[in-house]
Amino acid sequence: MSLFRRIFIAAVATAALSACGAEAPFGPGAPGQGPGTRPPASLPTVGGQQAAAVSFGPEGPKTPSLYRAADGTWGVAYGSEKLGNKHIYFATSRDGASWTPAAAVQPGALSDIDPALFADSRGFHVIFASNREVPTWALYVCDQTGTGWSAPERLNVPGAMVSEPAVTATPHGWALTYRSSDGLVVAESADGHNWYEARVAATHLGDPAIASANGRLHVVAHRSAQLYEVSRGPSGAWSAPKSLGLSGQAINPALAVDRNGRIALAFGWRRGGPDDPLQLALATRGDAWSAPEALTSGGDDNVNPTLQFLPDGGRALAWGIYPAAGARGIVFASLAAPQGSTSGFAYFPGGAR
Repeated sequence: MSLFRRIFIAAVATAALSACGAEAPFGPGAPGQGPGTRPPASLPTVGGQQAAAVSFGPEGPKTPSLYRAADGTWGVAYGSEKLGNKHIYFATSRDGASWTPAAAVQPGALSDIDPALFADSRGFHVIFASNREVPTWALYVCDQTGTGWSAPERLNVPGAMVSEPAVTATPHGWALTYRSSDGLVVAESADGHNWYEARVAATHLGDPAIASANGRLHVVAHRSAQLYEVSRGPSGAWSAPKSLGLSGQAINPALAVDRNGRIALAFGWRRGGPDDPLQLALATRGDAWSAPEALTSGGDDNVNPTLQFLPDGGRALAWGIYPAAGARGIVFASLAAPQGSTSGFAYFPGGAR
């Protein structure tokens, strides 16, 4: 066999294994992991405060999910940009500035994607989509234990080819939304393991976020570079999707609820042409949505925000950055919300009520 033919066959085999989920080595320059794992020299700022680096590797971090436990510990779970054998990684912090090294929740030759992190008195839990029962994509939950994470437990929720879960606390426990071949499904649970009342809330929408406020469930999701909202009241019926009417391109929604029941929405926003960078923006909802306020600026893409309120009314945000040069990664920022302020992560007293 000629040298050229051996090289050609080896290249084809390598590509096939990668497409089927063969494990790629961790480290700078590995396929699907981005150019490296070292944070860029300058991290973005929000409201004048520089973000802290959560993780810039391995596997090219993406789609973070942020949650604050009752003891004040921050947790971030995030997914992977690898072509196959994608893993969910998890890191924690007490102050938001220094983060533990990220470790895989479930190592192995499988693809786990789209984490949704939450916590209760037992610790952190993460729901994610996985193809561990090939070829089916299903939702699973893992619980943090004293020595790591429990084995994945498949959720008892309907739908085929499920992905993109999001979780919110409710007065009765938890509500979950996710994307399936049937549309966006919403289910409820008292413990995060056993789910009931699963219903299709909307069709032809994806990348959902969910919040519970003032006796209603709200879901904001994406279609054709615009955001739409559906909600459910005590009657149990879901409203028809309504566009938020944002200018430019709006994607990657994240929702949080403050102590007064006001909903905050963070999202990716491209107000100019297709070559303009994607920035993060914030809007709040009372009876209607306020005008969005830009949170980031500059020449790099800021994507996939995840949002949490602090006990004092401040807000914390984790998101992905895609620098024009250098490694991609996850960053974190938290800002106080002084009464009457209209900048950064503050309240909007003159906006929606």
